[in-house]
Amino acid sequence: MKMDVMEIKDLVEYEINESSQTLKVTFRLLQDCEDEVRIDTIELNEIKQYGYSFLDDNEKKFNEVFLGEDDEEDEFDFGDDDFLEESIDEQELVSFLTEYYILNPRRLPDTEFF
Repeated sequence: MKMDVMEIKDLVEYEINESSQTLKVTFRLLQDCEDEVRIDTIELNEIKQYGYSFLDDNEKKFNEVFLGEDDEEDEFDFGDDDFLEESIDEQELVSFLTEYYILNPRRLPDTEFF
């Protein structure tokens, strides 16, 4: 496959599921239409195996905010996953996905209508 075929144009959404240790990601490649998306679920340990640290960086930020010595920590909703998504470096996530699908082209999900 050509390199530009694997280029991610758009991250639509992503979610880390701590209980299943997975990342669910919805995205578009350059050749995908605006009404098409690709959805995949990737195990978190695979991301670490590729040497990407955005999950570790995310955990450090979480610990600083929620487990720090801040008296106002009770104001945060510990069940709210919005913090996890907001603190991930999306550029690094796109880099990981690009590398992941170049090395594993058979794992690239087919398009679905959005």
